[in-house]
Amino acid sequence: MKKLKWWFRIVGVFYLLLALMNMYFVLFDLYLIAHGYDAIGYTIFIIIHIAIIVTGVLAARAAEAEAA
Repeated sequence: MKKLKWWFRIVGVFYLLLALMNMYFVLFDLYLIAHGYDAIGYTIFIIIHIAIIVTGVLAARAAEAEAA
């Protein structure tokens, strides 16, 4: 059981990193678009960042399900 508590702590840190990545990359891309940078290019970056975040969440949920 102690090993599982350790694992869930790692998964929690992973979710925190995903949230920080979401705030930084997606919001920064929106900031750049608002300040006149190429909207199409940064929209593509937003889509890529969201895809990375969704992939990370799905991988973390699969790992949680496998550990439980």
